[in-house]
Amino acid sequence: MNKKLLFLIALIIPFLVNAQQAKYVEIDKKATVYKTANIKGKKINTDIESTFIAFFINGQVFFPFTQQVVSEKGNWVQLPVGWVQKKYTKPVSTKPIDNNMFRTHYIGTLLDPNLKQVKAHRGLANDYDLYFAKVDDSSNDVVVFIGLFQEAKIICTGKLNNNVIQCDKFIMVKDIEYEEDLTDLYFTLDVEKNGVKVYELHYGKNLSTEFVETFGPDTYVTTGFDMEKMGSRDFRVMFDSIAKIGSSTKLCISAHTLDNLKVVDYDHLKVED
Repeated sequence: MNKKLLFLIALIIPFLVNAQQAKYVEIDKKATVYKTANIKGKKINTDIESTFIAFFINGQVFFPFTQQVVSEKGNWVQLPVGWVQKKYTKPVSTKPIDNNMFRTHYIGTLLDPNLKQVKAHRGLANDYDLYFAKVDDSSNDVVVFIGLFQEAKIICTGKLNNNVIQCDKFIMVKDIEYEEDLTDLYFTLDVEKNGVKVYELHYGKNLSTEFVETFGPDTYVTTGFDMEKMGSRDFRVMFDSIAKIGSSTKLCISAHTLDNLKVVDYDHLKVED
């Protein structure tokens, strides 16, 4: 065999092995994140609302999401979001993400509950909805939804790898448009500002549900996108579309992530057929 080819193989194999052995950790909610491995260095804001703003810009999130280890230096661990002291990290939960955890709605908050008691921050609190599903029963391809501020959503593609879901691409969806005769969902670019692309999701009657909404004393019935109605074909179309147009993300979900969220359902908001 050609000596140059052998040399190239020798370089590639360790890279592939390392890529398959990426290390992940859970971080403590009280962990301080720094820009450098120095407690006297500049801190990165870790309140929950700021982390989702960071997600909009570069796909980075903090607690309760699992973190990929970039490198280690003494008593410090470098994550995609910055440096934390090793004592505030622990190995990823060995608890598997079971099938019953898929297609379930989880609620988290954009603001640390402790800060809700502070008058100056009270108006900033806002919940988010986390929902994820396999493309089909035989696949490890996963679509992850994070619902924010009414119809605003972050939608990710990911892979189920043992006990974690590792996401790789995401898009922001600001508006969701209903088209009655549409059979396959699709995305269109709505706006691009400061390097962030925002899309519209177009869907048809097969993925629609009538929801009851209240605004003050008034009650309304509106037609909305219902991800619970999506089937394998819909998930595959969505997965493949985001794989092409999405931006990179390091979002990672473990059972520990889900343990820090609350299970909820929205059946009471749906108008019965």
